[in-house]
Amino acid sequence: MLGELRTIKPPILNEEKVGEKVESWLLGVKKYLQLHNYSDNLEARITIYHLQGEDSLWWEQLKQVKHIDERNISFGKFQKYFEPKYLSQHFYDQQMKEFFELKLGSMTMSEYEKKFLELLWYVDFIRDEKAKIQRFLSDLPVYYKDKIQYDEPRTLEESIRKAHCLYNNNKGRMNIHESWKGKVKDNQDQRKKG
Repeated sequence: MLGELRTIKPPILNEEKVGEKVESWLLGVKKYLQLHNYSDNLEARITIYHLQGEDSLWWEQLKQVKHIDERNISFGKFQKYFEPKYLSQHFYDQQMKEFFELKLGSMTMSEYEKKFLELLWYVDFIRDEKAKIQRFLSDLPVYYKDKIQYDEPRTLEESIRKAHCLYNNNKGRMNIHESWKGKVKDNQDQRKKG
């Protein structure tokens, strides 16, 4: 197994440098470096070595302008140069905005869960488990929210599991909220006629 781990290569930053792709690349590099237990300086040098094309050019220019001695740079310091270049504050703001505007809507529960967890990564000030649960539930239809809150889930994972159960139990049925609206409207129409 150790031999297999040694054959794993670090990820390559591709031409499409969209926020999520860059985040994914950086996370992949960190995972790769964790496998090998390199020194902080060697981690930075390996990462720099794997920069290609425009990215490599950017690094060479930055080294000249900032008088960076590549032999002594730490991975953390490299990240401080790299992130502002490829992950703008606008990107983080957009992710946070999308997180707070997220609704189940026409998504499946699995799609909603995946998107919620992806975006939660960018909202680092929500650390408390109760706050995460409340945020997750606030984006669900009232019927789901009320049923799950009644059970008082203690973890986000438990809330997600219960949301999946409710969603799967209601698959194929008309939206509960919509059917209730229809009944209210019918009752109002009958009162007006009567």
